[in-house]
Amino acid sequence: MVFALGSMRDQASAKGKYKITKITRVSNPKRYRVKGTIWRSDFKKKVTSKYRHKTTIFGTKYKAHVITPSGKHAIYYGVGSYIPQIDEISDAPLAGWTWHKNLYHKMSDTQRKKDIAFMDKAIDNLRTSNDRQRARAELKKSCHGIRL
Repeated sequence: MVFALGSMRDQASAKGKYKITKITRVSNPKRYRVKGTIWRSDFKKKVTSKYRHKTTIFGTKYKAHVITPSGKHAIYYGVGSYIPQIDEISDAPLAGWTWHKNLYHKMSDTQRKKDIAFMDKAIDNLRTSNDRQRARAELKKSCHGIRL
């Protein structure tokens, strides 16, 4: 997920009523579902509301300390939609900021391993051995250390 950190801080403090005081990169992104609104970087428009994308998995990339319009301090996470089996967290259109209490049902690595094992079995159904080799090579590249 690509965020222009400097421009986000300026946009949020100058145009919006939210003020980002500190942004840190999450060193080990976690995968969650989001039950609330995801806001654009300027906190003025919704990327998505709480009723859409109930089954989408989102990954956390950034953590921000924010002062809300009411003057309260809050923690927001920069999230992007997450593709299971691949450690990539997307850019637009499903990326933005969400309040930390909107994150729920953390996805476990055990489920990820089960998903990868399922994909590995599904590769056996490809027609040619060349196709199977290429698919396994791609799967192995995307697994980042998980044994097949």
